[in-house]
Amino acid sequence: MKNFYRAEIDGLRAIAIISVLVYHAEISLAGLKVFTGGYLGVDIFFVISGYIITKIIIKEHHERKFEINFFLYRRIRRIFPVLLLVALITLLLGWYILVPTSYVQLSESIISSFFFSSNFYFNYSDQIYGNDNGLIKPFLHTWSLSIEEQFYIFFPFILIYCLKRKSYDLINSILILSFLSTFTFLIIPKENFYFIYSRAWELLIGVFICINEEKIKKNKFFVHNLHKFKLISIVLLFLCMMIYDNEVAHPSYLTLFPIILISVLIIEDNKKKLVDKLLSVRIVVFVGIISYSLYLWHYPIFAFTRITEFATGDIFKKFLILVSLIAISSLSYFLVEKPIRNVKKISKKILFVILLTLSLILFLCLNIILNNGYTKRFNNIFKEYSYEIDNELLQKDTYKFLYKNYFNDDKTINVLVMGDSHSIGIFNSFFLNQSLFKEFEFAWRRLELHTFQSNKKTINTKEINKKNKITRETIDSQAFEESDIVVLSYRFSEKGIEELEKLIKLLKDKNKKIILMSQTNEYKTYSGIYSTEYDRFIKQKIKDKSKVNRNDLIQLMEKLYLEKKDFKNLNNQLMKIASDQNIKFFSKQKYLCDENTAQCLVIDENAKKIFFDYGHLSLSGSKYVGRKLKEFEILDIQN
Repeated sequence: MKNFYRAEIDGLRAIAIISVLVYHAEISLAGLKVFTGGYLGVDIFFVISGYIITKIIIKEHHERKFEINFFLYRRIRRIFPVLLLVALITLLLGWYILVPTSYVQLSESIISSFFFSSNFYFNYSDQIYGNDNGLIKPFLHTWSLSIEEQFYIFFPFILIYCLKRKSYDLINSILILSFLSTFTFLIIPKENFYFIYSRAWELLIGVFICINEEKIKKNKFFVHNLHKFKLISIVLLFLCMMIYDNEVAHPSYLTLFPIILISVLIIEDNKKKLVDKLLSVRIVVFVGIISYSLYLWHYPIFAFTRITEFATGDIFKKFLILVSLIAISSLSYFLVEKPIRNVKKISKKILFVILLTLSLILFLCLNIILNNGYTKRFNNIFKEYSYEIDNELLQKDTYKFLYKNYFNDDKTINVLVMGDSHSIGIFNSFFLNQSLFKEFEFAWRRLELHTFQSNKKTINTKEINKKNKITRETIDSQAFEESDIVVLSYRFSEKGIEELEKLIKLLKDKNKKIILMSQTNEYKTYSGIYSTEYDRFIKQKIKDKSKVNRNDLIQLMEKLYLEKKDFKNLNNQLMKIASDQNIKFFSKQKYLCDENTAQCLVIDENAKKIFFDYGHLSLSGSKYVGRKLKEFEILDIQN
């Protein structure tokens, strides 16, 4: 079998990596995001990988040269050198940039990437691809690398088995089953995205094309018009990248269309017409050649620039990042990836170097995890500004007391705080100020409003079923049964008003006294949801090496007041419901903002944060709010 290198395949890799880069960079023109479906670039890589790996194995099998050990050995030389380099540099940069919790998460994700299990790690740690927080997780992109390597470990055995039997029925069956499994997006969308069972079919489409390419090319009509099909396919593929977005279920039956387009583009056309010529242009091919290095480098670089807000609103700096990314990727390709891949030039001793480097990085990662991200790195900042830098840690701290989901004392008035994540801060407000509410005992339970929807879906996702189960457990719980007063706190939406009214009816039927709390204010966040205006304010002070003074804080609180989302219309609806239902309504605005001074609270009297994100109370915030709730006599109700 002749050398099967085809420049146009590197051209397809270029399209794949460029679409992914544009998607992750969130580039906008005239206020509209470009390539909202740029994530399809990963699917292009999957199809190409299936095609190429099958070509290699079939060629070597026919030449009686295929050895699984040598195959995996080459994969190690291909994958690990640049991966190790990127991991090491990312860890070093993370020391200066990442807060402790994020640094621990980075270390865990690097370890998982080395064992080709990133997709499992990100799934089970709830780090969701495509959301705001996912954009600041430097190694999130390695989920796709793990899927490819999982495929490479098992697929050669399947292909060799089929080649020996001279039948590809097993591969075809797996392809069909894998595609059908994508319908699990209806039940477990997160697992459907991350796991190989719903991705294997994309790689196997590449396998299918490779195996059947000669048969396909025997169709004279198809071959004669292949260049036309390719032109149509590439135009439609770009349209898919512009039309698809994060709301499109992916992978699913909707993914089949762009995969078919990629499959047409990958079929070899001996005539090399327009599309193949464009894909074979030298600069396009070069981008495809360095695509692996580009893919590995781009996400950590984008994540760190977002966290530091290095290029926010600065086109020149964004251009500088792009140029730097291409330069770094080119250097890592020519100095690391390309030479180490060459089995003839560099001996097997390179495996020892790879293993030694991998062990060193694993040691560093484990140390970071065991030392909780080295919180001492920020001791000076805490001493200077009393500044709690790790908002994710502040969030975790708010869960400390949620074990209190029951009542002990029959002599007290039992108050059950119910709702979504915003009810946690309210419960903590009471619990941490128990001495102010001696005649009351408090408990917390989660209860989801959507459980009371009239038009329920026929098929629920795993997440919805879980929430429904929690709600049923709450209603059947001892705490619910023994509660005298129920405090409801949610992040409401106008669509959930009907559900709220049903919940109130249920509570009134159970003779509960009800306090309905308003929608909380929401404030602008940066670099994901865990960087607030106050974080930005303090970081600027640190950068300027200046002290925080009262006037600065007043300006910040006035800024928050002007920019806040106070949901007046929604809160008016909630107030009307409370009035109609004859229950108590309490406006959170009473303790959040001062209408007279036009200021919104940002820290307490000890300079501790009130919020750890756009609107959830920290423990310090809850302590402050609890005192205010006592002052406003929130639990003094007559209904």
